[in-house]
Amino acid sequence: MAAHKNAAARIRHHVHMEIQRGSGRNAGSVMRDGDRLLRPTSTTSDIVRSLLNLLRKVGFSGAPIHQGQEAGLEILTWVEGMTFATDVPGWLREPPTLAEVARLLRLFTMRLSPGQI
Repeated sequence: MAAHKNAAARIRHHVHMEIQRGSGRNAGSVMRDGDRLLRPTSTTSDIVRSLLNLLRKVGFSGAPIHQGQEAGLEILTWVEGMTFATDVPGWLREPPTLAEVARLLRLFTMRLSPGQI
């Protein structure tokens, strides 16, 4: 148990740690550490890990890679970009952005065969 607490303290007090803003259940509890994203484990962690592993296996590059768990945190690769739960900015509805979203959605559906999810 002591090792678990020490690992948690080491992760949470890393010099380059940056708390990610957001909304919803994980608001203020998701941290960026260089090229890694650390988020609390939850009841959905297993299904999210399975989906991310499947996406990696089929070659979909638009999602983070699950790298493991430590001290009650999931460790994912950092994917540059923005997310929006509320207050979607107008530029997100512009044709170039919509085209990129469509490209990712098409790649997602092309990589998965029916019944994989």
